[in-house]
Amino acid sequence: MTAVTVYNVIKALPQEEMPKLYKLLGINITTEAQPLKTVKKTKPIADTVAEEFLRANVFRSKKVK
Repeated sequence: MTAVTVYNVIKALPQEEMPKLYKLLGINITTEAQPLKTVKKTKPIADTVAEEFLRANVFRSKKVK
């Protein structure tokens, strides 16, 4: 028996048989499905703040030693 054959048999199982299959395989359904993490979105910075940052950090004159 190949993995493709097993996959096709499992896909053909009715939904009420899936919990039984998981139990036989030793898979706990409740621990497999984890809730999605929410991503905290940052607020975009204003143009003036971005310009000030660039002037202060990128376009500043280089110090000569």
